[in-house]
Amino acid sequence: MRPRTLTVHLEDVPVATFDLEHRPPPSVEPYDEHGLDRAVAELSDHPLGLYDDSELSIAGLADTMLLARTPDGGFGRPRHGAASTHILTVDDRTRRGLVRAEHACLALARDVDLAGAHSAVLRVGDTDCIVVTRYDREVAADGSVRRIHQAVFALGRPSGMPCCSFGSVGAMPSARGTLPWSPAADHPDLLAGAVAAALASVPGALVAPIDPGLADTAAFCTAYDVSLAASANCVVVAGRRGEVTTYAAVMVLATDRADVNGVVRKHLGARKISFAPMEDAVGLTGMEFGGITPIGLPAGWPVLVDPAVVAAGEVVIGSGLRRSKVLLDGAALLGLPGAVEVALAQR
Repeated sequence: MRPRTLTVHLEDVPVATFDLEHRPPPSVEPYDEHGLDRAVAELSDHPLGLYDDSELSIAGLADTMLLARTPDGGFGRPRHGAASTHILTVDDRTRRGLVRAEHACLALARDVDLAGAHSAVLRVGDTDCIVVTRYDREVAADGSVRRIHQAVFALGRPSGMPCCSFGSVGAMPSARGTLPWSPAADHPDLLAGAVAAALASVPGALVAPIDPGLADTAAFCTAYDVSLAASANCVVVAGRRGEVTTYAAVMVLATDRADVNGVVRKHLGARKISFAPMEDAVGLTGMEFGGITPIGLPAGWPVLVDPAVVAAGEVVIGSGLRRSKVLLDGAALLGLPGAVEVALAQR
C-alpha cells in the first residue's frame, strides 16, 4: 500500500513530514514588480529563497537564492519541487563589486574559449546581484525544465562543461537557448503589427517572450544562453544620393560587423550612407527600437543578408518588439521581399 505521508528523521528526531497524497503539482510563482526585491531582502531568513512550499532546505547560503524562468521570460520562485534554472547571489555587503568582477571574469573566460558559466548582473533594489545559469538542467522545446541526474556528473565532467558548480554547459549556448519557443502565427500579441501581417513570408518562424530590459544582443544572449553566432542583428541604414534617400536593412551575425561604408554603400548606389536615425527607423517601420526585424519592412526596402546568416541554420532575430524574439532558419530570410544575399561582414 502506498504511504500517505513521508517523515524525514535526523538522528531519530523527526524534522520534516511531507503529505504525499495531497502534494500540489510543481509550479513557479512569478515575482511581481517588487517581489524579487522582497525576496532578496528576506534571504537571511529564507536561504536560497526557500519557503515552506519549496520542499528543499539548505543552510548556510543566506546570500544565495534559487530562481526559475517563467513563460513570459521573467523570473519566479520554484514551488512544490519545480526545477530551478538559475542561481542568484547578492553582492558582498562588506566588499562591494565582487559580483560584477565575477561576471566580468566569466565573460573573459568565454572570450578566450574557456568553458565559463553564463551570467548576468541584475540591480535588485539598491544591491547588485549575479544570476548564473545552471548547467545541470535541460530545457525541452515546450519550455519545461528537467534536472540532469547527479549520477551523470559522477561519471566525470563532460568536455566543455564549466568547473563552476552553477555554470552552464559549454555546449549549451545555441539558437534556442533556454527560451520556450512556439509558432509565431499562434502569438500575434508577441509581434509588431507589420511583422504579424508578413508572417506568410516566413511560415516556419517561432516566437518566445523575453524581458524587454534584456533585448539588446549581448544581454539577451547571456541571459538566455543563446549563442552570439546564432543571433542575427538587423541594422537600418540610410543611403543618400542627391535628394534621394534609400533605406535598407542589413543582416549580419552578432559575431560580425557589416561593411556599411564600403559594401553596403556601393550596393545601394549611394554617395553617402549612415545608420538611420532612431526616430526614422522606428517611425518608418512601426517597430520598437532594439526589436527591429527584416520581416514586415516597408515595401521597396532592400534586405541585405550576409552569407554567414544564410548558412547559420536557426538564428534569432527581432520581432518588432523588445519583449520577444523570433527564431527561424537563416536561409528563410532570402524569401522576404527585397532580400538578397550579399557578402557584408568585415573579416
